[in-house]
Amino acid sequence: MKHVLKVTLLLLFLSIPVLGANLVLQNVSNVTWRSGIGYDPTSASGYTEAVNFSVNNPNASAQHYAVLFTEGNYTTGQGDYNRRAMFIYKGTPYYLNYQLYKINSVNTSYVLKDYSAVSTYTINNLYGNTSNSDRILGKTTLNFTYYVYVPPNQLVPPGAYTDTVQFRLHNKRYNTLTSVNNTLHDSRNVVITFDVIRVLDITASVSALDFQTPVTGENLNFNILVKSNVNYTLGVRSSNSSVLKHSTIANVQTTIPYTYAFNNGVLQSLSNVNNIVLSNGNLTTLTGTTFPNKVQLGTITPLVSGSYQDQLTLELSEIP
Repeated sequence: MKHVLKVTLLLLFLSIPVLGANLVLQNVSNVTWRSGIGYDPTSASGYTEAVNFSVNNPNASAQHYAVLFTEGNYTTGQGDYNRRAMFIYKGTPYYLNYQLYKINSVNTSYVLKDYSAVSTYTINNLYGNTSNSDRILGKTTLNFTYYVYVPPNQLVPPGAYTDTVQFRLHNKRYNTLTSVNNTLHDSRNVVITFDVIRVLDITASVSALDFQTPVTGENLNFNILVKSNVNYTLGVRSSNSSVLKHSTIANVQTTIPYTYAFNNGVLQSLSNVNNIVLSNGNLTTLTGTTFPNKVQLGTITPLVSGSYQDQLTLELSEIP
């Protein structure tokens, strides 16, 4: 008798779902606004810088997407999106206002925001698709541009002002976002830096004082305007130590003495060697600080005819 051994092989085929890969933020980097130029607090106009980034879909199928933006670290109030960058100058924090826009226009309707602020589903405040027809296609990268704007006329101390904004990429159509936690595919922290330049400027209301026919005790006035975003010291010195000398004949011995008063202070004689410190000041306003000055002639003795001159040098320097 033959014995037959039968072996049954059972083949099992398991259907294992292939999980989709996450959408990815690309070319998202820290930003130095107007690198090499910086922010001039005295400029009368603001400036916008365009910055690019990308979203990549590594999947074969088209995907919904939404890119949102946190408000930053130093807003004036939680959720108000009044973005500010911060720098500490001599132990005190100072803030520089700035904003992120979706378009190259200073338009509050296009401020880039996060989910909580765009719950009214305004496509103006984020990047994303609005329907199935404009999803990001499979194996595709989309490129975007956002705009960093700094308003003019912010007189703050010089330094590197920084803020951090997080870019958040969700795999969800923007107007169906109800819970952002389970749709977050990628996020990047972007440090935005604004280099504020030093302002240390002095101007006089006149370039020369002309007494024409000098008289003992006669005085003339002028103003000094100081603009500064640092602590400063202002000094003055006289080329001829507070006397007017004949300008064309070197050996003329007669001179005209004078005294000088700063900011409605007492009249004093000036030196030709060291600056007389007139004022130690802090940051000025945007329009500057104006100081009145007076030059008063002393006793005038008989003079050789001609022109008599002296030169005042005003020096403005930063206090370290």
